[in-house]
Amino acid sequence: MSRYFPEAEFRVSLHGIEVGTISCYASKSSFRFIDEYYWRVDRPVLGFWFENGMRRETSVKGQLVLPLWFSNLLPEGLLRTIVCAQHGLREENEPGILGALGDDLPGAVTVSRIGDPTPGSSDDAVRSGDFASSSADSLIRASIAGNVLKFSMKSCDQRLTLPGSGEYGDRIVKLPPPGEYDALVHNEFYVMSLAKACDIEVPDFDVVHRENVEIAPSDWVTQEEHAFSIARFDRSDQGRVHMEDFCQAGNLPGFQRSKYQSSVEYVMKVAYRNYDLLSLVECVRRTVFNMLCGNDDAHLKNWSLVYPDRRNGVLSPAYDLVCTAVYFDRPQDMALKLCGKEISADICLDDFRSIADMCRVEREVIEEAVRSMIAEYGEALDMVEVPTRLTSINVRGRSLDLRPWLRERYRRLSVSLLSERG
Repeated sequence: MSRYFPEAEFRVSLHGIEVGTISCYASKSSFRFIDEYYWRVDRPVLGFWFENGMRRETSVKGQLVLPLWFSNLLPEGLLRTIVCAQHGLREENEPGILGALGDDLPGAVTVSRIGDPTPGSSDDAVRSGDFASSSADSLIRASIAGNVLKFSMKSCDQRLTLPGSGEYGDRIVKLPPPGEYDALVHNEFYVMSLAKACDIEVPDFDVVHRENVEIAPSDWVTQEEHAFSIARFDRSDQGRVHMEDFCQAGNLPGFQRSKYQSSVEYVMKVAYRNYDLLSLVECVRRTVFNMLCGNDDAHLKNWSLVYPDRRNGVLSPAYDLVCTAVYFDRPQDMALKLCGKEISADICLDDFRSIADMCRVEREVIEEAVRSMIAEYGEALDMVEVPTRLTSINVRGRSLDLRPWLRERYRRLSVSLLSERG
């Protein structure tokens, strides 16, 4: 065993029910269900991949890594950097991060450390719970996946605060990023408003002024005055609602570029799962919406299943809907390929028919989903008010009005998406 990586174990619970154990060794980590959970007929579902084949355990080779399903629970980007700095961990130390944030993870899963850290272990060691008694208001205790800096926060009297020890957030607050993504907060607000107008299920969302967001001033790194706030659909007045993203559903890596190494066909298969026609149709509608609005960041972690009854997964409300294509001068505007294509203008009705054939459902059902979304989106463009901030976006050094840009995109794609060409 490496002196830098002492053995550690974590207890995994779901809705307060113990389901298994993560064991971390020098050269691998593994997860195994306990017998009481595994043989329970009415057990709550931890994840689709585990149920699909009744897998008893999973493991991954390497130091300071976790089995993929659990690795996908961890934050990326700047939030990961901040968490590790606060908790005295290195960013590659996945078990340590999981332990530090294990009480407030996405969905209804919680993770707690079994035993104490090895005495004298270094910062590379698997550590958790060291900061549980900290009174620092700015200490981050919740894990939120994604690269954009975001926090799980509590809403109270129109203010948003970081949860204290034993408290949990009910909203996700995304801060405006620095760099080339001008007006991203208002961009997301507008595109989510378009989605809502198209009868796509979305959580409650809003734009909030920085004066109402209680975070460390150093975390607000731009001159923008507003953040994007959205309700957590995995939290409710009745407790936690379990969820998993589509990387977890397939036991796939989700870190950095890995979440783009898949296809729309895979997304459709997970949404359908051979029986869920409603989720499949909604998945088709959202895919068309993403193409029309220029959301070229609809990777696997931006699709999720929720388990409202703890047993049966359905497509979650939509989230992270942004017109990202406007910021880039490139033809590739799809995060995931469809029929091997990565340019929305190359997609036609036959490509969606191939989805119907793959899932063995009537083509007419899928065709109607495509046609209805195209019609509804056109109506939404006329109906939804555009924030003033989006009438002059700084895009690669020039000013751009988003609404006519989207109208021109719609004019082109509403024709090509319904064409018969292959």
